[in-house]
Amino acid sequence: MSDRCEWVRDRLPELAAGRLEAAEEAALREHIETCEACAAELALVCLVRDEVAVPSDLEARVRAAVLRGKPDRLREWASPGRLAMAASVVLALVTASVVLQPGPETITTRDPGIAAGGSEVVDALEAPPWPGADEPLLGGGPALYQLSTEELVILLEELGS
Repeated sequence: MSDRCEWVRDRLPELAAGRLEAAEEAALREHIETCEACAAELALVCLVRDEVAVPSDLEARVRAAVLRGKPDRLREWASPGRLAMAASVVLALVTASVVLQPGPETITTRDPGIAAGGSEVVDALEAPPWPGADEPLLGGGPALYQLSTEELVILLEELGS
């Protein structure tokens, strides 16, 4: 197939539909009169075009569909119900990971009273939650209303001196 035949065959559908300018149509028809392969191709294009019934409103329907635009997949998926469901799943997973996270069962602390290099294992429930938590002013000592009368008197005496 020559370059000329390729050029002609690319334009055969437009020729069959009658959408070419007169000069281009004349050039194509001149080639087709001398080339049996291109003439056979034109006959096939015309046959297919005549056999396939194109609805008269096809162009209007295509234009309307293009103007409407294709649906936005994200907008379809991200409905309020689905977003609420996704948020619930995330919340459940975060809560489960916090609740089910294994905590320390024992805490190893260094006690200066133990021989150098030794360590003491203390039950986590008995150990203070942070350093200094066992200090009354820092660690949440008893509130004033929790003190007995005797303890309040002692506290007042200490504050007065």
